[in-house]
Amino acid sequence: MFLRQIARARTALNDVAPYLGSARRLLVPLVVLTALSGFAQAGVLVIVAAIAVSLTDTSTTIDVSLWGSELAISLRGSLLTAAGCLVVMVALQLLAAAMAARMGTTALATARREIFTDFLAASWEIQARERRGNLQDLLSTHISKVSAGVSHLTQFLVAFTNLSILLLAAVVLDPIPALAVMGGMGLLMVVLRPITTRARRLATEHASANLEFTTTLTEMVGLAREIRIYNAIPAVREGVNELQEGVADQQRRLGFAARSVQILYQGAALTIVVAGLAVISVLDVGNLASLGAMVLLLLRAISYGQQTQSSLHHLSEMKPYLTMVRATQDRYASHRYGSGATLVDDIGELRLDAASYRYDDDEDEMALADIDILVPAGAMIGVVGPSGSGKSTLVQLLLRLRPPTAGRYLVNGADARDLDATSWFDHVAFVPQDPLLIDGTVADNIRFFRPGLSDADLERAARLAHLHEEITSWPNGYQTRLGGQTSGISGGQAQRLCIARALAVHPGLLVLDEPTSALDLHSESLIQETLEELAGTTTMVIIAHRISTIQRCDHIAVLEGGRLTSYDTPGALAENDRFFRDALDLSATASAGLPRGEA
Repeated sequence: MFLRQIARARTALNDVAPYLGSARRLLVPLVVLTALSGFAQAGVLVIVAAIAVSLTDTSTTIDVSLWGSELAISLRGSLLTAAGCLVVMVALQLLAAAMAARMGTTALATARREIFTDFLAASWEIQARERRGNLQDLLSTHISKVSAGVSHLTQFLVAFTNLSILLLAAVVLDPIPALAVMGGMGLLMVVLRPITTRARRLATEHASANLEFTTTLTEMVGLAREIRIYNAIPAVREGVNELQEGVADQQRRLGFAARSVQILYQGAALTIVVAGLAVISVLDVGNLASLGAMVLLLLRAISYGQQTQSSLHHLSEMKPYLTMVRATQDRYASHRYGSGATLVDDIGELRLDAASYRYDDDEDEMALADIDILVPAGAMIGVVGPSGSGKSTLVQLLLRLRPPTAGRYLVNGADARDLDATSWFDHVAFVPQDPLLIDGTVADNIRFFRPGLSDADLERAARLAHLHEEITSWPNGYQTRLGGQTSGISGGQAQRLCIARALAVHPGLLVLDEPTSALDLHSESLIQETLEELAGTTTMVIIAHRISTIQRCDHIAVLEGGRLTSYDTPGALAENDRFFRDALDLSATASAGLPRGEA
């Protein structure tokens, strides 16, 4: 029985050990303190039983039998000894509880810090695949299980140590009945094994279902606007409720299995003690005080035995969560973003040399194939093409978010794989199609977690983005709070704020993904002014559907089906490229259809 419990506890320790850090050294002191408090507890129980017997015959001494030897202790001395043992027991238990609490909080903080750090250090391929809400759930629900796992592990150590000490004390008092009860408890563990095995299986299923539910719920929250607009509330509610009902059903079965183990263990263990006492009652009872003490010790041991079983069961429930956390962390750590040793002082000429890219989940088709593009320093390059042509993948290659699966990406004549990642990203910036704001002030949004940027840097960037005058007209200026989807500013202002964020670092390479696709003509004209002012000083790559956004580009790349079909000046493309010419015609038609004064 003991060996099996120790083996399961060792497995649990291996699961949580990576997150214990320096707190792991508290494990041995915790066991030592618990053992000492266990001896003190055993002393209290033995003395209490002896006093109870002595009071029945008005004796001034108590007699205790240890391995056949009789010990006589004065009643006053025994009371003082019991009080002393009680004080020692409580003090040691409080100290052990403080150690256990420290281990739990240390594990929680360490786990959160490490997995988020590993996520940030992972490659973009891994980050981009992460399902929305999955990391959040790991850092909340699943990571909390690490702390819970440490708590249940320390509870097991405390209960198991006390169980061992009390059983040892019972053996010292009277070895034969004590060993008989221990044998019965071992047999009980074997009988209950199928139930505990089922409980562990249910715990694994529940962990997977709970992750699916919370991840789906996060996705639905992010789509709240679309759900309402498309009147999908009934279907979404039904789907989420169905998932929740499945989780609840698994939780019910898991809870019943856990409770069944506790009830059956307690009932059977008490039955074993009662049966043992029945056998002893027909034999020579010997010293009544020792017999009473042994009964108290065994009953208390049963309580600790139940706690060990409960702790082991909870550890089994925690294991699937801990396994998922470790697997995710290993996945992040095994796919770190590649970094070379060559520092980047500035970004000059960029070149894609027969560069291709294939996504891991699409083995039959290349996202990009044999792309040859030369981008001179300070050039403004446009990228156009139908949906799914590879524009976003091309941008990710240029930003070094993904390395080519074939061919090369050269920066200043050197392979981009050899560049130091930190110094590279100090010289690049990106403006997404959908501006994302953080919960903070305007200044916080432009600074974007870069404490080295001064207020003067922020103002300069805002002026370049033609946003400074509007910011200063707001009641709190740069201290105006923004964030989320209810920032209180227009889409054009949010887009220009993101442009200011990108320009705050004097980027050598600026990539803009559809910067004007959803803007009014006034906002678009302001962004056009910004791009013209940057021309020649910063290398810019602009993905656009609006031809007006890229007509001033030096060269335009036309992508179709993952291949570069044209790469030339706007004038040349207007004469020679069918796709670009059609796009110009559509743009002219759209402009002609606008009300007077807006074309």
